[in-house]
Amino acid sequence: MQLYSVRDAVQQDLEGTLERLHDLGYRGVELAGFGGAKPERWSHLLLSNHLTPVAMHVDYQRLDQNLERALADADVIGSPVLVLPWIPEQLRTTQAAWIEMAHWMNRVGERVREQGKRFAYHNHAFEFDKVGAAATGYDLLVQSTDPALVEFELDIFWAAKADQSVPDLAKRLGKRMTLCHVKDMTGDEERTFAPVGGGVLPWKTWLDLLPVQALIVEQDACADPDPFNCLKSSIDYLKSGI
Repeated sequence: MQLYSVRDAVQQDLEGTLERLHDLGYRGVELAGFGGAKPERWSHLLLSNHLTPVAMHVDYQRLDQNLERALADADVIGSPVLVLPWIPEQLRTTQAAWIEMAHWMNRVGERVREQGKRFAYHNHAFEFDKVGAAATGYDLLVQSTDPALVEFELDIFWAAKADQSVPDLAKRLGKRMTLCHVKDMTGDEERTFAPVGGGVLPWKTWLDLLPVQALIVEQDACADPDPFNCLKSSIDYLKSGI
């Protein structure tokens, strides 16, 4: 479960939040910041609640300016993967900028690998906008990053929102797609977030195409005032055998 989904609860009661996630049936989490707690506290509470830290999102500025600290925090928490969740807008204005970003990712990925960890990139929808005559930003990232250094965490909702073929993306990324964010999409004009199984995306078809190391449930925003209800709906659906 991507902890951004319960970001307010993490700030207010980290221990209670992790206990509740375990009770819902989740066995792993992906961090999105520390919510004001120290990495040592995270490590203790994750262990006591039998939750595996499958990855952690780390923003561009921290990776660029304080990578060694991010790696040290990942060591304490036990996270095997550092994920860049967003590219600042000013760093993706041209085709050359996208290629330079890919080269930067290679450099980060190399240092992360030297420390026995892995580096990945998480998409939104903007990556699928055309940058040149034919290529999209995502095209340029896939083409210009080293498969040995940069993996991809495919956010299925955002790819579908950008009208991309999820099966085609999964086939194209192959073994580079090691993690996935799963959330559903409403069928109205807004096409906004819904719990997995509560929208229009064809999970019965897609799930077999996602042989990843972890399917990570995320609910950026939830129509229900209590996001835990959305997370319960998602995991109940995924565990139902569909």
